[in-house]
Amino acid sequence: FVAAGVGSDAELMYRTGVAAKERWGRNAYFLEMARMTFRRAYPMFQVEWENDAGTRTTHEVSLVMAIRASRFPGLLRLVKLGSSLEEPAYRLLLFRTDQVRHFLHYFASVASGMNWRVPQVDMVRSRWFRCTPLHEPKIHAQADGELLGRVPVEVGIADETVRLLMPE
Repeated sequence: FVAAGVGSDAELMYRTGVAAKERWGRNAYFLEMARMTFRRAYPMFQVEWENDAGTRTTHEVSLVMAIRASRFPGLLRLVKLGSSLEEPAYRLLLFRTDQVRHFLHYFASVASGMNWRVPQVDMVRSRWFRCTPLHEPKIHAQADGELLGRVPVEVGIADETVRLLMPE
């Protein structure tokens, strides 16, 4: 996959209805995102990841995004995370905050192409991460915009490749 997320971005996928997507296309997500900004806070959960040296670290977050794409469409075309499908690791964005204003601050940073540092958001490199609930068991997970379910969830990059067979 190109991008996967656990927390508020998966909640966005969960809340955006099929009828809205058919009517508004990709903009349906931005409309739902605007609605979600009126929430006071997002639920927190625990994420554990492993760096290149094999050291495991744990934080409480409200969003973790695993990204391998180097370019994004639409409003996010200016985002530059240093990620790539050819690299055998994710760029993990860890939102160590539950406050909506920090999400808006980060979104403004990347949408503008300025990519300034937001203190509540970390970017780390990892081949593997696991998310587990703290209090709220209804934390959603998604990959490439498709809901996968709820936490607990574990995501990693396999050493083997997958061959896809497609009908002609």
